[in-house]
Amino acid sequence: SQAPATDAELGEVTCPPGESRHCFTVRVSEPVLWDLSNPFLYHLRLTSDGKPLGQTRFGFRKFEVRGNEFRLNGHPIHVLGANPGDGWNRRPQIYCFNKANALRLGLKLFKEANLNFVRVHNGPRTQIFYDICDELGLIVQNDFSPPSTAMKQDEIGRAEMIAQVHIDSYVNADGSLTADFRKLLGKWLAGLYNHPANCAFTAGNEVGHSQLAKRAV
Repeated sequence: SQAPATDAELGEVTCPPGESRHCFTVRVSEPVLWDLSNPFLYHLRLTSDGKPLGQTRFGFRKFEVRGNEFRLNGHPIHVLGANPGDGWNRRPQIYCFNKANALRLGLKLFKEANLNFVRVHNGPRTQIFYDICDELGLIVQNDFSPPSTAMKQDEIGRAEMIAQVHIDSYVNADGSLTADFRKLLGKWLAGLYNHPANCAFTAGNEVGHSQLAKRAV
């Protein structure tokens, strides 16, 4: 599908030096929605006097849960996916930066295997990872470090090994997020906000796995 290009004048805008925010609204009538079979992306370019200021891509979509159904754009879908595994982390020069197109080819194999979901289990990936998931129509769940108060001592060490962070630098003793991690999480969300592939940020990676296993037995 294709959508017609459109221009909008924002008028005169003055921004102070450094980081700043400016909000504006552009109405899009009958937008093409991003979904698994047609991962349509819009391209936004900002210019001033004909000179480019910045650009980004985004998609229109809506994730929601109704009862026991996970829905995309109002339609229930079956979420089928997997965790890429630590092998992707141990080859950062290949996978993290899509050297020799390896990352794209790996994610395309997910789609060809009828998978539509990828779990990120140790913090955000590089931007190219999310760009490719946007383009292929893969849903992404992002995990970050679990609270140490919910874990046994041996589990804390295991979680720190998996997440490659110090648990207590993310979460206070009372379970609240530390000030430093709030800033870090804010940067993650700001950097990943426009990627329609992202469906959730979840706090916890295999928390209480031994207790759950005992209950299952």
